Amino acid sequence: KMAGAADLLKQLRDSALKKPNPDVSTATKILSQLKIAIMSFNSLPGMTPAAEANKEELLIIRETYELACLVMVEEKDIPGFERHISLVKTCYTDYGSVLPQSEYQYQLQGLNLLCLLAQSKISEFHTELE
Repeated sequence: KMAGAADLLKQLRDSALKKPNPDVSTATKILSQLKIAIMSFNSLPGMTPAAEANKEELLIIRETYELACLVMVEEKDIPGFERHISLVKTCYTDYGSVLPQSEYQYQLQGLNLLCLLAQSKISEFHTELE
């Protein structure tokens, strides 16, 4: 199950990060399959304490959510972006002690702050800065 999810993640990465134009329709299809695959993992965020979590599973989960955020931005799906950013923030906060730093973390946090400002969600913006 983890090998299948890792293959799907590679496909998602290839389509979501395709330069100059991401393949959003393919990425969306793969994202749906990948979300189903990771539901069988034992280390779902919020369900497993950091000390007991499977690091490889958490890395797949975190990158899936990160790439989902980027796909939602490409689709201009603000509610979808907000859903996925809240999922990935759990990985950053609750599992930051067991996972290495993500290359996408600061980019996504910046996008989230800009999203909050654009929607005039000033109190949420200040909460995120803290």
